[in-house]
Amino acid sequence: EMETDPEIEASGHVFVAAPEDAAFADALLRAMRAPAAPPVDLQTMTWDARAIRLDQMYRHIAGKAAA
Repeated sequence: EMETDPEIEASGHVFVAAPEDAAFADALLRAMRAPAAPPVDLQTMTWDARAIRLDQMYRHIAGKAAA
């Protein structure tokens, strides 16, 4: 239902499972057996960080439109 940020998907912290009991159990086992993944830097995923990035893009676009 929700899209996951690529940084989180590639982090080693995500274990996808189909909605059947066996698949979910398998994903849990894979998660428990997986080596510890490094922490994910979530600073760029805050609302403030996203708003700043959008503002930068809008200013860039507005500057090109004015030229």
